[in-house]
Amino acid sequence: MLNQFHDVIPGTSIRLANEDAWAIYDTRSEETEQLIENALATLTQPAERLSDKPEEPLTIIDALCLMRSEVIELSAGPKLDSTTITHQLIETDSTGIGTVVGACAQRVAPKALAVGQHAVLENAHFRLEFKDGRLKSLFDIPLRRELIVPGPGADDAGLMLYDDYPLAYDAWDAEIYHLDQCRQLKFTALEVTADNALRASISATAVFGKSKVTLTASLS
Repeated sequence: MLNQFHDVIPGTSIRLANEDAWAIYDTRSEETEQLIENALATLTQPAERLSDKPEEPLTIIDALCLMRSEVIELSAGPKLDSTTITHQLIETDSTGIGTVVGACAQRVAPKALAVGQHAVLENAHFRLEFKDGRLKSLFDIPLRRELIVPGPGADDAGLMLYDDYPLAYDAWDAEIYHLDQCRQLKFTALEVTADNALRASISATAVFGKSKVTLTASLS
């Protein structure tokens, strides 16, 4: 139950609790991956025997069992980070069984463009714009409405860095003045990481102190 605690899930516990949680996550992730592999091997075995191409079996199972269309990543190897990733459009039924479908002729392909500190990511529904290291716009195209509204402390969107010097405890103790002790972090590098008929992605990197954060925005 430790890893279900409301401060462990977002990572806002004290360091000792986070270190215990990380170790448990590593162990449980390995065990869970093995259980999933065993279950999929059992479920797909009959399909492989009946397949016209037994050397290239492909079974799509959605644990949420929702009827939907989804763009997924496929890899030719066992690990996504060590092989070439391709994208496929799939449809799943209410039992969670999915099939690969061809790109619909009426489907509008997403687009990604990055030039220096300016980048635009767009599909039929949204247009996301990076400019001067910040998220300047997220525009709802069908409704013609801007979704980033200026508010206290920021006129745009992106990463914010707050000072955290609690007076009494190592965690769970945010002083009211910390809201005034913040600074905006700017993305210093923008890169198009996917741009095809099914998915467009832009990765944005911010560096502060000894830390580096890379966020990836994707539209399908």
